[in-house]
Amino acid sequence: MTQIKVLLSLIIFFCFHQQGWAQQCQMSFDDKTGLFTIKSNSVDLVKANYVFWETNWGWADTKSVSTINGLKTYSTNATVEKLGLNITSVTKVSEPNQLNWDYTLSAQREINDVIGGGIAFIIDPGDQNDVNVELLPDNTGWIMDGQNGCKNVTVRFSEPVKNIYFEGRNKHHIRAFFYEKKILTETAQNRMSVTLPYDAEVIGTISEQLGGQAGITWHRDMLHPFYSPVDLSFMNENEIPAGKHGFLKASGEDLQFEDGTKARFWGTNIQAYTLFATSPSQMKTHAKRLSQLGFNLVRFHHHDSGWVNPNIFGNKAPDTKRLDRESLKLLDLWIKALKDEGIYIWLDLNVGREFTDKDGIENFAEIAKGRNITPAKGFNYIDDDVEALMKEFNEAYLNHVNEYTGLAYKDDPAIINVLLTNENDLTHHFGNALLPDKNVPVSNKKYMQLAEQFANDNDLSTNQTWRSWEPGPSKIFLNDLERSYNQRMINHLRSVGLKSGISTTNSWGAMPLSSLPALTTSDIIDVHSYGRNNFFKSNPRYKDNFISWIGAAQVIGKPLSVSEWNVERFPDTFDRFSSPVYLAAISALQGWDALMQYGYSQQPLNNEGRPSNYSTFNDPASMALMPAAALIYRQNHVSEAENTYSLSLTKEQFFGKRIDPSNAASIRTVIEQSKLLIKMPTVPELTWLDQAPSPEDGIEILNPDKDFIPEGQNFVQSDTRELTRDWNEGIYTINTAKSQIAMGWIGGKIIILDNIEVDLLNKNAAVAVQSLDNNPIASSDKILISFATRTEPSQGNNMPYLSEPLNGSMSIKAKEGLNLYLLNKYGKKLDHPVNYSNGSYHLALDRTVKSYWLVLEKKMGTEIAGNQ
Repeated sequence: MTQIKVLLSLIIFFCFHQQGWAQQCQMSFDDKTGLFTIKSNSVDLVKANYVFWETNWGWADTKSVSTINGLKTYSTNATVEKLGLNITSVTKVSEPNQLNWDYTLSAQREINDVIGGGIAFIIDPGDQNDVNVELLPDNTGWIMDGQNGCKNVTVRFSEPVKNIYFEGRNKHHIRAFFYEKKILTETAQNRMSVTLPYDAEVIGTISEQLGGQAGITWHRDMLHPFYSPVDLSFMNENEIPAGKHGFLKASGEDLQFEDGTKARFWGTNIQAYTLFATSPSQMKTHAKRLSQLGFNLVRFHHHDSGWVNPNIFGNKAPDTKRLDRESLKLLDLWIKALKDEGIYIWLDLNVGREFTDKDGIENFAEIAKGRNITPAKGFNYIDDDVEALMKEFNEAYLNHVNEYTGLAYKDDPAIINVLLTNENDLTHHFGNALLPDKNVPVSNKKYMQLAEQFANDNDLSTNQTWRSWEPGPSKIFLNDLERSYNQRMINHLRSVGLKSGISTTNSWGAMPLSSLPALTTSDIIDVHSYGRNNFFKSNPRYKDNFISWIGAAQVIGKPLSVSEWNVERFPDTFDRFSSPVYLAAISALQGWDALMQYGYSQQPLNNEGRPSNYSTFNDPASMALMPAAALIYRQNHVSEAENTYSLSLTKEQFFGKRIDPSNAASIRTVIEQSKLLIKMPTVPELTWLDQAPSPEDGIEILNPDKDFIPEGQNFVQSDTRELTRDWNEGIYTINTAKSQIAMGWIGGKIIILDNIEVDLLNKNAAVAVQSLDNNPIASSDKILISFATRTEPSQGNNMPYLSEPLNGSMSIKAKEGLNLYLLNKYGKKLDHPVNYSNGSYHLALDRTVKSYWLVLEKKMGTEIAGNQ
């Protein structure tokens, strides 16, 4: 086995660090499409899928079913029902750098006058060096030459296909047609060979890399939906009832309460049916469970969304002008239950409200475009009636007196922040809704008048100012227009008497830096960020991940919250268990202020529920390391960065082209090393924009494309030397006095940190060892041990969840005299065998460990684990 040593002051990290070609160019079979994906430096370079069309370009869908027959050997049956086509293939590795598809193509009927189809190849070089693509002669394939990563790729057919061409003359979009114009009832054979550079490799599918699918030997129901195996509620004891420290205030980039107590929030979301269909008794049960899991903040979301019935307006209400008394009562109960556990609340004001034709919007018919409901996103910024309705709602909602606390929402310090409108901006998403080609003449007329006035006032090109999809003057104008609305809404909330913080909307959906100025009107700048699986293997030189998108919104002088984060797409997120700890560690390094997972639940919490990415309360993988993450973030187990960098761009850089983590290497390569801040540029047209200076002892970044990871290095490490990620191996480690954690593709490798040694055979897993008494692990009297392995829903995305059994061993250097207990899903402690020798506890990890949680402590009986 490869031995990996991570020392606090010196990294001897992975003996394979300097493999120059490792991970640069890889191809894998895609079991969803039956074709392939080629990655260059962890970025998708080439993707392939089947495409077919009927007459007049009518889409003909392809359904593919693939089977893994052996190591890197696959069979696929693809059918195009509308065209009567059946495409079977057997795919095998012939060389370490080559995959072959042996095709049998057959048609059930003859069809004339069709477009036809075959395979579409999409090449996306990203911000790596560009590539050159040429077609091979006689419709036999294509070849790509590049300068970085995958330096050449060849796709070759053994028999000429009907046609190969560049779609729309775009050399990055290639179509190879098996059929064109006519389909004959005949059977044809062909072979497609895809060849990479000689020193690249074909890797197995994710399922193969993980060791296969879930089986009957996997554990069932590792997590009880009503209990927490771990009890971290001691972290909330000094907050009961929530709000006792007064209202929350921003202090530079930090948050603190009125009495001077510093604040940091590890939170989650409860949304939709969870709010209005959970029984009062279960509200109390889950408020207690949330505290035990380590949460101290809950966001209420989708309270007003039209797809939720009942919602804040009642059950299928004809209009949205009245708040439903029973719905408010349920929110009151939730707030009371959470406050009593020391948990704070974040309220959204507008999320998915669907205005109706009964709401009195004069321009409703235009905005709704023939429907009797509309969310009016974007239109709220220029339509007086929509704005007035939102103000009326805000006033009624915040003036409502909670019958269980006796406080109006506006007067309750447990409500730390409100969000004006969810995922609703002009600068990137909904400004386009107001354009001349959107058939909204009344709205467009007002928009064009405002754009012309702004251009004239600031000596800008009128034609450029209204063109919302382009960088430049339009982005400056849209920020000003969005900010004007925000300021009116904030002034109204303050006149109502709201004392809590206010966030306007979110940085979400790939918003560039040019969208940030309008968000600075907020007390707290809020972010939504969703990642994809295998995030530890993202090469930050070339590939963004959900962490870098969060960091791109940390403006100098402003606190940062993340009211939605998760990894998608469920249930393919085999490594989702690692995401809470990864986020908590980087957030602690950066000094971010509030983090809310999306979400704890949007289902009623009265039973075990259904598997869902947005209802994680019953998912052993999502919850396995939540307590570990809470300890890291809330108890300062990870240090803040030693160095600070500020991205300081000119107005022309900031607005002149799109800059975001997908194309800014500086953001991607600094975020896991040191503190990163975004400086607002000097913009004469935006007189309200605060240009807070860069920290005096900080380092300014003037070039967003600069790579801050040393050349030839295949890992990124924090400047505190506590956090390390090797993207070649896909392994992440945390090595501090109080938390020592190894996550990712750790199977088959020995991981050695200061006080622990881990030797697992589970391909992708996580192990966390942490002090529960705030002493270093070496001298702690209570040590929490957390694990996580692959967890999948039962077939058909049903309960119960199935969890891969542990397989391996570990040792922990700690003081003698501690006993080992297994924490079962009810939170009860059961004796578990352990050996102590040479200053370490030695644990066998096998099927008998039917829990993700153990605790080492002095013998104290059978109370629930926590800070008793």
